[in-house]
Amino acid sequence: MTSLEQLSALSSVPLAAMDKSAAGDIGAISIDPLSAKELRLLRFIEGSANPYFFRIGGNLVKTQFSASGLTLQEALVKAAPKNTAGKYARRDV
Repeated sequence: MTSLEQLSALSSVPLAAMDKSAAGDIGAISIDPLSAKELRLLRFIEGSANPYFFRIGGNLVKTQFSASGLTLQEALVKAAPKNTAGKYARRDV
């Protein structure tokens, strides 16, 4: 089992120092979506060499977490520009 100290050390690895081939492919980690949140997290940690890094296809991804406790969705809504009517502006790409 990975300790909190080990997780802290793993989180501080810079993206440039991570070997892409050592990162697990996110699609290869099997987690039961109906299991308890704690068990899903444990399975993810156990299923990867460094749970802060994973691959999606050929792309290396590093996850980081904020001390604010905001979810990704909350952070994106907070960062989205609002128009003068107070609604979120649509950006056509």
